[in-house]
Amino acid sequence: MYETAPVDESLTQDSPEKLKKNKDSISRKKYGEYGHVLLSDEEYSKLVEEYGKKEIDDMILQCDSYCEEHDLQYPKCYLKLRQFLKRNNIKPKSERSSGGIDMEEYQKFVESIDLSTLAT
Repeated sequence: MYETAPVDESLTQDSPEKLKKNKDSISRKKYGEYGHVLLSDEEYSKLVEEYGKKEIDDMILQCDSYCEEHDLQYPKCYLKLRQFLKRNNIKPKSERSSGGIDMEEYQKFVESIDLSTLAT
């Protein structure tokens, strides 16, 4: 008859330390002129989708410059950017007035114009 080997519980259940290590090992990219803002591709995409590329890129530059100026490094840049957005009263796209011009769409339209066809 075969004996079953004892199951190593550490292999079946992740300890809080192991879960934290796995979370910390997510690949993050440096953003900003000085590279102080670290975000995963997923975090960056979520922010851009929610607020718009221009708003997020501007906020990244502000946060990055602030960190450089004050010799800071935020361990949770995603959370800190969300706090900065709120503090600066930048609303998600879904909460903005829909009665105006969507500047991203307008910029795409302007860039798509072929100026050579406008010459008389």
